[in-house]
Amino acid sequence: MVTEYDAREATADVDAFNYEPHGAVERAAALVADEMGLPRSWLNQQASSYVPRHADWRRSSSFDHPNLHLYAIAPEHLLAMKVQAGRPTDAEDIATLCRELGITSAQEVERVTRAAYPDEQLSARGLALARDVLPS
Repeated sequence: MVTEYDAREATADVDAFNYEPHGAVERAAALVADEMGLPRSWLNQQASSYVPRHADWRRSSSFDHPNLHLYAIAPEHLLAMKVQAGRPTDAEDIATLCRELGITSAQEVERVTRAAYPDEQLSARGLALARDVLPS
């Protein structure tokens, strides 16, 4: 949300998943944490449990380097992830992603979320958050 949508100035951690080589990235993240006085959990994999099975990735414009390439999940899938997580702290991100996608109704949020998670129960709490942040 910080790098792709300028949703806020900073974040407590970086959500990351599907990185390779896994062990090397974990060791590098630990070195960065030690060097910069960050918690070891600054590279956070907890969001990976919400990644839709057929997640759509797009080339990120936020960072590309010979040794590090950052990719971001498509905004529709990120919105669905935020809705499924349904945490109160995700409300602002849901609002940002709805603006980004031109979504103006809770029905559209539900459609996007159902498309990402066709075989799962949708989060009532997350859908309620979406209703709360969308214009009446």
